[in-house]
Amino acid sequence: MDIHGFWNNVKKILKEKGMTQKYLSTAIGSKPRVIENQIANNAIPNIEETLNICKVLDVSLPVLLGPYVQEMDALDPGRDQDKIFKIKAKVEEISHIIEDN
Repeated sequence: MDIHGFWNNVKKILKEKGMTQKYLSTAIGSKPRVIENQIANNAIPNIEETLNICKVLDVSLPVLLGPYVQEMDALDPGRDQDKIFKIKAKVEEISHIIEDN
């Protein structure tokens, strides 16, 4: 699964906030080129990285993952609706946990 939409959203938010990929990498506690490499390779960040990206960009998890979930839906409309519904529900659940902490 390609998460191009997710990374495009990260790049869009970085640009809107005047931040660089290098800044984001160091702000989440990673080496300076981590985000740049993940974007170039369409790599899936782990949950801790994803949550840290949300914090640094000051966006909710559904906002950050929205394009990724929509992309999954577009790639396989109807066939895996149950899986997509579960992923969307899990994103909402995690978002509430983050907001409570």
